[in-house]
Amino acid sequence: MSTIKSSSEDLTLNADGSGNDIKFQINAVEKASISSAGLLTSTTIDATALTGNLPAIDGSNLTGISSGGTITALNSATENELVTVGSTTTELDAEANLTFDGTDLTIGAGDIVFGTAGKGICLGVTSNTDANTLDDYEEGTWTPVIKNEAGTYSATMHGSFDEGTYTKIGRIVIISGMIATSSLGSVSGRIALYGLPYAATGGFAGYGSISVSRGAGLAISAGQNVGLRPVNGSSYLDIVVWDSTAGTSYMDASEWSANGGINFGGTYQAA
Repeated sequence: MSTIKSSSEDLTLNADGSGNDIKFQINAVEKASISSAGLLTSTTIDATALTGNLPAIDGSNLTGISSGGTITALNSATENELVTVGSTTTELDAEANLTFDGTDLTIGAGDIVFGTAGKGICLGVTSNTDANTLDDYEEGTWTPVIKNEAGTYSATMHGSFDEGTYTKIGRIVIISGMIATSSLGSVSGRIALYGLPYAATGGFAGYGSISVSRGAGLAISAGQNVGLRPVNGSSYLDIVVWDSTAGTSYMDASEWSANGGINFGGTYQAA
């Protein structure tokens, strides 16, 4: 026999007998029931009114749940693929080119792009440390040109031999190139190589080292060597001559013939 029992604290509904359910009706229409196995069945559940801790729910038996205008479906996926919101914002898409196997994150195509400047990848640490953040990388070309040291006059460069390339990693700039002139024009006195892609900085420690591997049409003799030196805060290289007897001096236009040329390469530090 089913009973209803009330106490100062609890209301007890008791459906005696095997297989008997507790049923809730309104106007003789069943709205919900609790089976003898403890399963709750209801025609509707107002999710906005659910609070507190809910019991475990068997997802395989959930049917007729409205998305309320949010995500409703997961498109075809394979193991380890990460999921993103689809173009309609009501679907989840599995990304075949973005996978995570629990250890490694793999990008099958495309690049990592940061939404704002100054962001990068922290290497060798487990926290966001500026000194370990790689936040700049660039490759490109630049056009070297011979000028007087003040930069007021430019030589006429040989069109086939005035090419420079650079790679910038953080603050380190790696440059290489080949230049030749066909005429010095009004260039006289101390000369320099202009056109660096980035101004050198960092004080004496940032000067770096630029070597000349080959020179032609230069008025140098045995025991002398030509080199290039970045100038702090400037976008040009001093051209220097090292002499085993006299030491180091700046190259003068008189030591660079009209058709002079050099091959060079090295590194310096930029801002």
